[in-house]
Amino acid sequence: MKKRLGSILLVLALMLSLMPAAFAADGDVITGTFTYNPSLGGFGLDYQTHSFEYSDSYFTTTGYEYNKGLAAASIDFAMASFGLNSTGDDYDYSDNYANQIDYLNKCGFTDYMANDLFTQKPTANSFACGIAQKQITDNGGTYTLLAVGCRGGGYGAEWGGNVQIGASGDHEGFAIARDIVLQHIKDYIAEKNVTGRIKIWVAGYSRGAAAANLVGGALDQDLDLGSNVSLSRHDIYCYPIEAPKGTVDENCRAPVYGNIHNVVNPADVVPVVAMEEWGFDRYGVDHQTPSADKDADYLVKEAAMSAVLATYTGTGPALTDVFTMYNVSAGSLVPVKKVYQAEFYKMLTQALTTDLATSRQDYVDNLQDDMLELMAFFFDASDAESDAFSDLLKQKISDNAGELATSLISMDLDSTKQLALQIFKEAAVESGRSDYNEEELSAMFDRMLPRLKNFAKKNPIVTATLLGNILFILDGHFNELNASWIKSLPEEYMTAQQPYVYSGAFSDVSAEDWYAPYVDYAYYGKLMVGDAGQFEPNSSVTRGMFVQTLYALEGRPAVSGGNPFTDSTGWYGDAITWAYQNGVTGGVSATSFAPNQEITREEMAVMLRAYQAKSGEPASADGAISKFSDASSVSDWAVEGVNWAVANGVMAGSDDNMLHPQDTCTRAETATMIRGFCEQ
Repeated sequence: MKKRLGSILLVLALMLSLMPAAFAADGDVITGTFTYNPSLGGFGLDYQTHSFEYSDSYFTTTGYEYNKGLAAASIDFAMASFGLNSTGDDYDYSDNYANQIDYLNKCGFTDYMANDLFTQKPTANSFACGIAQKQITDNGGTYTLLAVGCRGGGYGAEWGGNVQIGASGDHEGFAIARDIVLQHIKDYIAEKNVTGRIKIWVAGYSRGAAAANLVGGALDQDLDLGSNVSLSRHDIYCYPIEAPKGTVDENCRAPVYGNIHNVVNPADVVPVVAMEEWGFDRYGVDHQTPSADKDADYLVKEAAMSAVLATYTGTGPALTDVFTMYNVSAGSLVPVKKVYQAEFYKMLTQALTTDLATSRQDYVDNLQDDMLELMAFFFDASDAESDAFSDLLKQKISDNAGELATSLISMDLDSTKQLALQIFKEAAVESGRSDYNEEELSAMFDRMLPRLKNFAKKNPIVTATLLGNILFILDGHFNELNASWIKSLPEEYMTAQQPYVYSGAFSDVSAEDWYAPYVDYAYYGKLMVGDAGQFEPNSSVTRGMFVQTLYALEGRPAVSGGNPFTDSTGWYGDAITWAYQNGVTGGVSATSFAPNQEITREEMAVMLRAYQAKSGEPASADGAISKFSDASSVSDWAVEGVNWAVANGVMAGSDDNMLHPQDTCTRAETATMIRGFCEQ
């Protein structure tokens, strides 16, 4: 949706960028203000500012868990990623990304790079994005975090790409945007010489969210980003906000895509398209905001959301999750009943795919070109003209809804065409659209009206309801409203919508097994692999296997030089060399590593503590093991490591209150300990 912009925005954005971000008392949360383009009841405001919070801690646990703080930061990032300038021919696009870079700089990111399309006048198939980086440290060590912001507003003629569905495969317009973003990520990594382990944060809103969703899907499919970087699926943090459906991948809801967190408002029509009746869906998990028809305490949640919404200057009140359903009688709309938006949208998409375009191919052959042309007229002008035209057109359709519905349903084609032309012409003239071409619009109506009239005759109530609610049809999509839902909802409300489901990656692990979540964790992170589709959860783990797991966690960096062990050749050779050179472990003697020797629990604890020590000496945990009855059986050389493992939740005792430090570990137990280490 186009945003209102003004000539003083750049000056104000630059002034704000000079203001230092404030740090909360804990030294971790960055607070400040960012600039964005308003959409909800902007009342002519050209820009707006709002507070934000950001923390590196959002990225120190797995991306497979919804994080409220990160979701809130993602909607702020997405709003800051809207285009800055108007989209007319007279505007300079060189600073179009000013709000995005300002936000990223305040969050501590550096080395910003926008793609070329962020500085050019938008076209139907253009797409803008920007990337910056910072260093993040967690238990696994140091990573380069790439923040990838997808432009989701202020993009003018790019609206054409939203209706360019294509006859097969993923949504054509969104797939083009996806590929542009993926190429920019690769270009950024190459040009900025990013190496080693990386984490990727992808945020987008609306069209930007559709691209972000497809980008997340591609990253989860082990997209090659270059031989110099490594990326675990746990380190993908993808938050598309109000994303349309863009993929036809039948497996897009598989657990492996659970690090893609779609925030969806059921009262928003945008996430309904492209239609599921044509096979479209989203990757990942849909976290739906409350709706009046499903939440018994909706009014309580709405009040909390409204309190946040009131902090966005210039916004209207919260929008009730209900439409009026209409019928037509004697040239007027007659109210029938109230209907929830989600219910109506289902009726609408079923009618559209049955009586307007019966298939994707039918749409492409008979409607897509006209829709592209219509979108170009709507949005390929200055923001002021486009906003004024859109507002006037909606108002005039609403004012004439009864007459227009009656004409579509029961009058002849020419009468309907003349009424439609009159409404469009009045809106164009009053909004100052000098590019209005009645001849072209008339020809378009000649092509489209027969289908529209057929649709209206078969679906009179849907048609009347759509026209009668035209002023409110996009209200559920406004970014301030959805930001307020995200920031007001308890985290558990969203996390409850993501129940754990075993991925089914291994035939010898079932969803009921206690270790299934931990096996999945190791699998998604590419830390432990199976053989012939089996994980062998009860098999013992050797020293070589465990060092290989830590090497995988490190991203399997290239190694040079050697080690003193005569038994370190084979598939685990690089892992042993890396571990020795980085102080993660030594051998069982000066010249022997004993890679095939089964590893004990205390050996594993010592190695994990040494691995974490690469990023800084862990805090002392003396006495943590004293509560266990066999604490005295821990080897002297392992006491420090086992104390640390117990104190940090990496190692737990058994039901008999014993540590069993000399017991060997199964693969299932190892996966459990690895997750405890990574997520402590």
